[in-house]
Amino acid sequence: MKTSTTSPLALASKAELTAAVEEARDAVGASFERFCLVAGLASLTQMLEEDATALAGAPHARSADKQGYR
Repeated sequence: MKTSTTSPLALASKAELTAAVEEARDAVGASFERFCLVAGLASLTQMLEEDATALAGAPHARSADKQGYR
């Protein structure tokens, strides 16, 4: 039994191809926005953790001279 290996887009009209390209572009754009959001949150989390460590020391650390508490 032979199976068809031709993509449906290969037989599509110009309008269908344009719509498919626009849909793919939108999906890539949304994916890039999610990537930027996740990368930004990770960077912000790391910066806040570094600030907390600088002010209050390592988590569960005991020291009389620390500036703050976690």
